[in-house]
Amino acid sequence: MGDLILNFNKGIRRKTNPEHHKIIRKLSGIELAKANRELRKKQIPRLLPNDENFKRLSYIRYGDQFIIGIIGSNKDSLKIQIDLKEFLKTNLNLEWNIDNTIKHASTDRVNFLGFEIHITPINKRVIQIRAKREDPHTMVKVQQTSRPLISVPVSVLVSKLNEIKYCRGKRNNPTRVGRLIHLTPSQIVNHFKIIWLIIANYYSVCSNFAALNQVYYILFYSCVLTLASKFRLKTKSKVLKKYGKYITIKTNTGNLITSFPKWGKPILKKKI
Repeated sequence: MGDLILNFNKGIRRKTNPEHHKIIRKLSGIELAKANRELRKKQIPRLLPNDENFKRLSYIRYGDQFIIGIIGSNKDSLKIQIDLKEFLKTNLNLEWNIDNTIKHASTDRVNFLGFEIHITPINKRVIQIRAKREDPHTMVKVQQTSRPLISVPVSVLVSKLNEIKYCRGKRNNPTRVGRLIHLTPSQIVNHFKIIWLIIANYYSVCSNFAALNQVYYILFYSCVLTLASKFRLKTKSKVLKKYGKYITIKTNTGNLITSFPKWGKPILKKKI
């Protein structure tokens, strides 16, 4: 891969898109801002998307999984795929099924290590204010050329929770977990708490972390319903009245044993 990268990469920056430049070159002020908005709606980028003189290749591996990112053509991707297949067969005696492994990051999503990786569509790329390269004292507005995003595959997580009976039905409504009823209240709360913290910690880097609200809702109310079933409390409100808003479990003397985490990204204690 190191050799591939050295041989593949070329160019310093993409060329300006002639179609984009033709429209905005004589505009300024409000007219320029309006034109840029229209160009974003029509998905006409500022820089040339298929510049043959600008190419990049990156490679990331974790364990036995890897992903290759390419700024280039579909033809480039196919050639690299064929070269990799040949290398694996000849050097490592490994077979690789190469069907359906090429994805376009702006229109598709790539699954890697439980994350979804994709690129912001042109019409959703933000406008940034930055200094000109040739004149650092002059600030200009530019549109982001690309913004790789790492997202939570919420539907996959919810489907898994449904599969292991934390929710049910097409609407994925939270449900009690009968196999946990024999546990103590603190063990039940900790069970759901740990699952949530594992998911929240892992996906804390994602741009759409807020979408995990559905997962939090399922785990929280599945915990509430499991406690309701254990103590034969008929409604969720009775459980919340008994244990409080965040299902706080205390000793007979009032000392805290455990509670369900509040919604949001976990606060991690990081060592310097």
